[in-house]
Amino acid sequence: MTSIVRSCAPAVVVAFALVGACTPSFAGIVYTMTNASGIQDGWALSGTITVSETGTGLGYHAITGWAYTVTKEGEASHAYTSNDSGAYVAAQGLLATSTQLIVPYYGGFGQNNFLDLVTGWGTDRVKWQIGEGRFYNDQPSYSANSSLTNFWNVTHISPNFFPSRTAAGWVIGTASAPVPEIDPATGSSALSLVAGVLAMVEQRRRRGLKAG
Repeated sequence: MTSIVRSCAPAVVVAFALVGACTPSFAGIVYTMTNASGIQDGWALSGTITVSETGTGLGYHAITGWAYTVTKEGEASHAYTSNDSGAYVAAQGLLATSTQLIVPYYGGFGQNNFLDLVTGWGTDRVKWQIGEGRFYNDQPSYSANSSLTNFWNVTHISPNFFPSRTAAGWVIGTASAPVPEIDPATGSSALSLVAGVLAMVEQRRRRGLKAG
């Protein structure tokens, strides 16, 4: 190894270490929807929900995309996505963790925690709702439904009918794929440093050749 290369080697190592240390920034989690087959009147639910952040009290702004299919033996299969005409999402009070998407049990008196994925300007939907408002003899209302007239609609005065639960609430999705994203500023800075070091090495090499 020449003296020129030896003198620049530490800088090269540091520069490449910085590139390798570029920390991915969080771009979202893809959750696989819970198929609560026992309460869906024979229909099967499959699909995904993409959430842009983790935390509590999340609303519609945190849902960046979704797609689902409902199927039933002897019936046609129906598929919907957030890109469909008239699609929108309504949500309140969601809890998103690195592993689960949850509709929490308690939203406060008169408040509902829910996620409602809608297409066709309300014609079709899948919805999970936990309500602490007055309903059925002053009891809370808990419901899970999809396309109210065509598929299933289940309402109870207890949340325990939903099969996938934790102490926090209903688990309506399980994480299937975190989405990493390299921070552009960090990556650009590190790559610029590498380019500068390599240019310095080449410049010194040329000077050495001329001097020789």
